[in-house]
Amino acid sequence: MIAATICTNATEIQRFEVTGKGKIRFRYAGATGDSLDSIPGIYGEYLNKGFDFRGRLDLELGYRLADALSLGAAVRITNEESDAVLWPPDLVSSRVLAGWWWAELQQGIFNATVGAYDASFTPLTLMRWDPADNPLGAGASCCAVTVGGLRGESLEELTEDYKLEGVKVVLKPGPTSATLIFGRPALASESLSYARYLGGIRAGYDLFCPWAQTGAKFGLTALQVADDRESVNEASVLPLCSDVVGGDFDIPVTDRIALVGEYAYSMRNDNTADTVLVLEQRDHGASMGLRFGDREQLDGRFQYIRTGTDFAPLFRAQSVLSNRHGFRASLARHNIFLGQMAISISGYVKYQQEFKPFIGDIPALGRYPGNFWIVTLSSRFEPWYEVSFGLDGELRRNSRQDDPDTGMDESLDVTEIIGSALFAYNFTPQNSVQLKYSLMRHTEPTDRCLTYLPSLELSVRF
Repeated sequence: MIAATICTNATEIQRFEVTGKGKIRFRYAGATGDSLDSIPGIYGEYLNKGFDFRGRLDLELGYRLADALSLGAAVRITNEESDAVLWPPDLVSSRVLAGWWWAELQQGIFNATVGAYDASFTPLTLMRWDPADNPLGAGASCCAVTVGGLRGESLEELTEDYKLEGVKVVLKPGPTSATLIFGRPALASESLSYARYLGGIRAGYDLFCPWAQTGAKFGLTALQVADDRESVNEASVLPLCSDVVGGDFDIPVTDRIALVGEYAYSMRNDNTADTVLVLEQRDHGASMGLRFGDREQLDGRFQYIRTGTDFAPLFRAQSVLSNRHGFRASLARHNIFLGQMAISISGYVKYQQEFKPFIGDIPALGRYPGNFWIVTLSSRFEPWYEVSFGLDGELRRNSRQDDPDTGMDESLDVTEIIGSALFAYNFTPQNSVQLKYSLMRHTEPTDRCLTYLPSLELSVRF
């Protein structure tokens, strides 16, 4: 009897799983020259001068109710500034105290999640950060995210997925797959915001290609994000509706080269309350290029990207701006051994040009579009398994001429040079400490600033 009770209790305990991850960062931000406030951080917030301490702890508790059904809940404790770090649809991204829950059913080809879940489709439709874009992170002058890999006030990691709250269903019968999502990116708040709802579907098909001994991938996506005008009597923002449909492919040419591409068509109305003057914007976005290498030692990409002036899906990848065309190329070489030392080197180039010049967010009549360059070099040296050193460099150049015909002030002349050196020690594969020193030179006709940011960051998982 006692043995049976002990066995039962042990079985119940095994149904529980506790996991967690946390970060602690100490950083000093200093500057010479003009104000540091001209340099936005990871989500557009300003970097604060002086000493800064940030901490975040996520704790998750999972319980396997049955073989196919599991329950989970999580809590986040942080001292990050939520208004500078978070916008929908990440309802729980960064708050002083936040919690979320979920229930997941997995039965054969069927998977369903109710509550909190992670989701992303493609860069032009639904994605938080495109991992094929600038590996060190895009800058405020180009993509309004992070300054050349310099972390801002947030401890947030740049990942593909958004965290949504709602329902997610995934079906995977054979080579086909389908993902359906329904989420609530924003809550109704009287006099502030409408309730916002998101619904989308993505269908995929994998086709084996014997000439490359790998598979081709094809996908179709449709997504709508809409505000509920009946959810509040009055709001400080206009109700919007954003629709996007698209298709994408990844077709191997050989075992080391693949043709990749995506097309999306965007329809967006930033004021659905106005039924007389319909302000719907419709436009196209597309990318086409090559992926090459084995992804383990050599990984390269070259893509041409074009997004129309009115291409504006609400939750497209943050590095995808409207009114741009140009190319991006990246090349990474991993595991180059020099004796016992493993070396990895990567480079990235991105050039984009406007279709039309802008003054702020307003299209101008001028004839000189803006030009935007990003060039990045990164290296990692691992003399031992637990120890690594790194050197990173980045150059950003944004320029536009004045129009002599209109006389409007459309000029843009910004140069940023960023350099970083880091040392990392891994206590275990998931627990590490990193010491980093970054310098950034920001230059424009009316503003010159040299920023220096030494930091110490501890990351743990359990």
